[in-house]
Amino acid sequence: KPGAGIALNLMYLNPKQWSFQFPLAISLRQEGYPIESITVAAGVPSIDVAETIIKRMQAAGMRYISFKPGSKDGILNVLAIARANPTFSVV
Repeated sequence: KPGAGIALNLMYLNPKQWSFQFPLAISLRQEGYPIESITVAAGVPSIDVAETIIKRMQAAGMRYISFKPGSKDGILNVLAIARANPTFSVV
């Protein structure tokens, strides 16, 4: 239903949380829940890890990913992730 999508804010810095929250978000989307996006908070993954995350999100039907970088290096990493993934919206 248009306008009914949600975005989830997941903590990347905490590997234990990420390891169950990210797969759960993918599963919920595949089950039909209107999860449109994931915000990666508290850390920015490497380009390789980000590409894997993005591929899983795309396969599940999500529309975009966003990041909350906390430093100049984090911002530059997000820009590199966006350049490396031109077919997926990076916010």
